[in-house]
Amino acid sequence: MKQSQILYLKAFDNYCYVITSEREYLVSKTLKFLTKQLNTEKFIKTHRSYFVNLLKIEALRTDSLLINNVEIPVSVSKKNKLKELIQGQ
Repeated sequence: MKQSQILYLKAFDNYCYVITSEREYLVSKTLKFLTKQLNTEKFIKTHRSYFVNLLKIEALRTDSLLINNVEIPVSVSKKNKLKELIQGQ
């Protein structure tokens, strides 16, 4: 799977969901492990359980964002960094 196909990653205990526009994959790796494999210029951690593809963000809301019509939480500590990255694209 190419990184460009990934919409976001969602932590699930010691597993991680890898979400693409076609389907979800449950991977037996942690979010921390998987995020080390990704290009950090195109992905950002928005919440302790989510790592998103910046190019797939459809909208930024007060405390969340939308990717493929799915609402993903954005923690207060990550919000400013996320806004800077989106405006820089």
